[in-house]
Amino acid sequence: ASPKEPDRLAEEGLLREGSRRTIATNRIVVLVPASTEPPAAPAELASPRYDRIAMGNPRTAPVGRYAERGLELAGLLETLRPRLVLAENARQVLVYVARGEVAAGLLYHSDARIMAGRVVVGPELPADPERPILYQAVVLAGAREPELALRFQELIGSADGQAILERHGFLPAPTP
Repeated sequence: ASPKEPDRLAEEGLLREGSRRTIATNRIVVLVPASTEPPAAPAELASPRYDRIAMGNPRTAPVGRYAERGLELAGLLETLRPRLVLAENARQVLVYVARGEVAAGLLYHSDARIMAGRVVVGPELPADPERPILYQAVVLAGAREPELALRFQELIGSADGQAILERHGFLPAPTP
């Protein structure tokens, strides 16, 4: 969910030339346990009702970096910082919310859909147009079957592949 990882692979010469392709995007949403009404807008997270808010650790998880930036853009980061419960990854955020261990969580829309009956999706956080959430597919330089990997990339980028990703909560890849 972050171009940083493919950037590192490219710097180390581990990518097949010209194989990097953006296949989808996403958004960060507020989610709450199923028994709870979600906030109507991100600003409502400042309410005392949301005393513990889970998000990924910005140092280790791309979801955390995107959530932190969304809170910053919404003018909420400093207000909410003492309430933030940092998780190691997106799935841990989801579990915290589904179990009711936190009042809310900040997560990718696609991940929130995994436990649709146990969480309720609320509003989106503002997105940073300078650092969009991008899912990229690459083919490694040492791939045993690079042509098969490239065909898989084509499938993901096709209308059928994009429809599958969209059904799972992703947004379409930006057009070049």
